[in-house]
Amino acid sequence: MKAYALDLRKRVVQFVQNGGTKAEAARRFDLARSSVYRYLAAAQQGALPPKTSWGSWRKLDPEELSAHVKKHPDATLLELQSIFGVSHNAVWVRLRQLGFTLKKLIKYRERNEVQRWLFRRELETLAGRPVYYLDECGVDHRLYREYGRAPRGERIYEAVAGKRRERTSVIAASRNNKLVAPRVLQGSCNTEVVDAYFAQVLLPLLPPGSVIVLDNARFHQSPARRRKRRPG
Repeated sequence: MKAYALDLRKRVVQFVQNGGTKAEAARRFDLARSSVYRYLAAAQQGALPPKTSWGSWRKLDPEELSAHVKKHPDATLLELQSIFGVSHNAVWVRLRQLGFTLKKLIKYRERNEVQRWLFRRELETLAGRPVYYLDECGVDHRLYREYGRAPRGERIYEAVAGKRRERTSVIAASRNNKLVAPRVLQGSCNTEVVDAYFAQVLLPLLPPGSVIVLDNARFHQSPARRRKRRPG
């Protein structure tokens, strides 16, 4: 936001000094009342002229910042603040101006784009057959707040248990964005759990000729599961 000119500031201060109220000055000059108070305080300190600089962010060269972020995309705002010698907010503002947004950084190095392409081609050969995707997820029972507030200059800590906690898992198949045979269990998924779910829960619900797609997790590669295929 552009600062109001020094002439306007002087007229506001003079109006109040000549007997006008602060509320009247705000209405007369179409200002927020907080601006009137700020101009009066600045006049008492001899600092009425507007600032010529709006902070250290102007010292942050956009080309240097862009080049650094492209080379180090995982750098945090605090790290960039330390490197460029500007404020945390200056980095954030300049990154927004440059069009940088925070994105997911991690992808598995085991990814094989050729195999992914072949898999998609194989799915095309299954047109007309119902395809179900089987997967699992879970939540550890050790969730805790990572941030808290404290008076400026004071540190704050919360003690949390470091030992392994219980886990709640969910296993289900999916087709056309709808879950099929979802189950919730206490503990982690392993070969025995998936085999039992596969044979006792999922297979009895699927029509003949169904195709079940699993990822390459180790506990998905059970020889017993290959023998539990429904005919058709």
